[in-house]
Amino acid sequence: MKSKVYHMDDRYSGLPSSIPAKAQQLFDHAELGECFDQGDTVAVKCHMGEWNNSAYLRPILVRVIVDKVKEHGGKPFVTDTTTAPYYFYGGRSTADLHLETAARNGFTPQSMGCPIIISDGMYGTDDIKVDIPDGLLLKESYMAKGIADSDAMIVVSHFKGHGSGVYGGSIKNVAANAARSTFTSASTRPWAGTPGASTATTAWARSARTTSYATTCAPSAPLR
Repeated sequence: MKSKVYHMDDRYSGLPSSIPAKAQQLFDHAELGECFDQGDTVAVKCHMGEWNNSAYLRPILVRVIVDKVKEHGGKPFVTDTTTAPYYFYGGRSTADLHLETAARNGFTPQSMGCPIIISDGMYGTDDIKVDIPDGLLLKESYMAKGIADSDAMIVVSHFKGHGSGVYGGSIKNVAANAARSTFTSASTRPWAGTPGASTATTAWARSARTTSYATTCAPSAPLR
């Protein structure tokens, strides 16, 4: 079945036509309030930006979705997962660094009006195994436990180019970033310019063996 795609004019003619207002209208048109019941825990999955990066949705666009979830009786939390320390920074490689990066980019419990949770835990190891019996390449994967334990998930994405995946959007936001982090380790090394005295995880986790993305990222991985 084909998905419904909604197109909106981005012209502004007053508050009812602002982008945040249109995001709330999209919530209603897509009937997202029907995907959870009152009292359900709802993960609002988004990308809160990398350190010193501006290619992410403005926090207000996520906040208005959080407000709509509350309006429909849900219990929202904004979430993402840890990621690889690549190139010269690792501002999302552990949960504490990720939360510091998110706060620097404007994503805090106060600005969101709900908790912000890194769903695969401090070092990206909190997950559940998911079997994919019909998978062509992957027969199993690992989903971040915080997302797996929620009752529903709403994905808020932006479209952009991606160095390894060509394009980044909703599918990548879920397929890569709702999964457990690919790169984790207890070992650390100093990094210049990263937050919190700047330590970043540096070794492959066991989930790397299940994805070809690991080999794609290998040339950029900070391993010696």
